[in-house]
Amino acid sequence: MRPAQSLTNFRRSGWRALAESIAPLTAPFAGKRGFTAARLQADWPLIVGAHLAARSQPQRIIRPTGEETGGTLVVRIGAGPLALELQHQAPLILERVNTFFGWRIASRLRLVHGPLPPPPALPPAPPPPANPAVVDAAVTGIDDPSLAAALRALAARVLSRREE
Repeated sequence: MRPAQSLTNFRRSGWRALAESIAPLTAPFAGKRGFTAARLQADWPLIVGAHLAARSQPQRIIRPTGEETGGTLVVRIGAGPLALELQHQAPLILERVNTFFGWRIASRLRLVHGPLPPPPALPPAPPPPANPAVVDAAVTGIDDPSLAAALRALAARVLSRREE
C-alpha cells in the first residue's frame, strides 16, 4: 500500500484495527491455515510438554462452518501406543490449547497416525579450548594490556578451531 493511499484511507474511514492492516502482509507466512495453526505448531512443546511434543505434531484445527469456537484439533502421532495415552489426556490437552489461545478454540481431539518429521538436528558441540601456553606465546612482546587481551582472545578462538 502506498503512503498516499493509506493516508486517504485513514481520512475516509478513521482508525483501523491493526490486524486488518497487517493481514495482507502476513498472509503469505500464515498460509491457508492462518496464524492459529502456525502458532499451534510453533508452540506445541510449550502447550503439551517436551515429552508429548517429541512424539506428536498438531496438524490443524477444523472449525464448524460459521463458528469460531468448538473446533476439532487434529494431531498426528507416530506410534500406536501413544494414541491410548493421548486419548486419556485429551481433556487436559484441550484445556491447555484453549488456555494458550485464551478462548475455546477446540472441544474435540482427533488423532491421525502417520510419520512425523525428523527432530531438528542438535547444534554442534563447542570446540575444545586452546592450549593456554600456545595462546600466551602468541601475544608475547605486546606492551598494551588491552591489545594483548584482545589478541589473546582472538588467538584462543583461532587455535581452538584448528585443533578440531
